[in-house]
Amino acid sequence: MISRFTTAVFAAFAMVCLSAGVASAADHKVEMLNDGGDGQYMVFKPEVLKVEVGDTVTFHPVDAGHNAQTLSEIWPEGAKDFKGEISQEVTYKVEKPGVYGVKCLPHYMMGMMMLIVAGDPENADQVESFEPPQMAKERWEKIKGEFADAK
Repeated sequence: MISRFTTAVFAAFAMVCLSAGVASAADHKVEMLNDGGDGQYMVFKPEVLKVEVGDTVTFHPVDAGHNAQTLSEIWPEGAKDFKGEISQEVTYKVEKPGVYGVKCLPHYMMGMMMLIVAGDPENADQVESFEPPQMAKERWEKIKGEFADAK
């Protein structure tokens, strides 16, 4: 028969193990800005972010008028989509490995996009095949270059 003491010790051990797993996940902050300070306007900062599966990414609207949402052409199969409200902070938990494309809908045509890279980017081919809006092609080439360095 299991004593109450043994049950209590087991329960305490289980709680320590569970909390250690939670503590290892990181929260990354991405700023949504009108001016990136480097001659770029309407930007996510950073534009490429490397994270671990289980981490969260919080999109913070430093300047009003931005949102963050799924760029469906660059998204791991089976990963949950998200759509933040304009001028509101939104947090997304990365639950699968891959490349996650994110856009600001009001400024997407201007190239306000970013990539989150989690673990092995199994869908990296989506980055290469993606066709951005015409006005955003130069910005997209810069983001792709940063992505290549982050892999």
